[in-house]
Amino acid sequence: MDGAPEQVSSNPSTLQVAEFIGSRIVARPLRMAVVPGQLTPLPFTLTNIGNSRQAFCLSADYPDGTVEGFAIDGDSDGLYDPAHDRMLPDGCTEELEPGQSVDFLAFFRSRLGTVHTLTLIAHPKGSSGGTIGTGPVSTVVTIEPVVDGGDPTLTKSQSVLDPWGGTIPAHGAVVTYTLVATFPGLTANAAVIDPIPAGTRYLPGSLMLDGTALSDASDGDAGGFDGTGIRVALGDVPAAATHSIQFKVTIQ
Repeated sequence: MDGAPEQVSSNPSTLQVAEFIGSRIVARPLRMAVVPGQLTPLPFTLTNIGNSRQAFCLSADYPDGTVEGFAIDGDSDGLYDPAHDRMLPDGCTEELEPGQSVDFLAFFRSRLGTVHTLTLIAHPKGSSGGTIGTGPVSTVVTIEPVVDGGDPTLTKSQSVLDPWGGTIPAHGAVVTYTLVATFPGLTANAAVIDPIPAGTRYLPGSLMLDGTALSDASDGDAGGFDGTGIRVALGDVPAAATHSIQFKVTIQ
């Protein structure tokens, strides 16, 4: 052909695909603060879009910092809690059924105080003959540094309901305390502790966080009453947020 390209239609061919391997990574929407040098979890969802059971191995391309591990986000809250979340020592998930999704966390540490990007990659773990696949897939997220908005604040107010339906702080009256905790940015290991005032008795079962009842015992939820005061553990607050806590006492 003297070096000239030619295109010729071939005879029809039929291929049978025994297995298709594919995955999809989506960054879960979660507003969080990022502090340079601090290890921060970033939430993602991985979905097996193939037609067979398949495990996937995770890696990252992050020139502006380091990615230092992955964990299954067992409670899908976007925060790392060793009681619910399982680390992936080799970065590989268990086998996922076709169409199955799993939430996970990528732990990254940035070196910069400016906007930068992280590329997360999922590789199929192994394959078999007669397989067609998408190969590694990736997603890119933009990371912004934290803007310091100041220190957290706590305000406390009260309302009184006396036995006659009024607001006289007399014997038997119930006082409802409301504490509003405001966080301007990232806060680690946040907790609200408030003692019961002298001359009052805590009303069992009255502790609430953001409108949800908390138990008085030291158990799995965030609240508790130790006989002298209430405590509500808010954990790591990843970004600007406001939380409201309520409890009641009876005047003796």
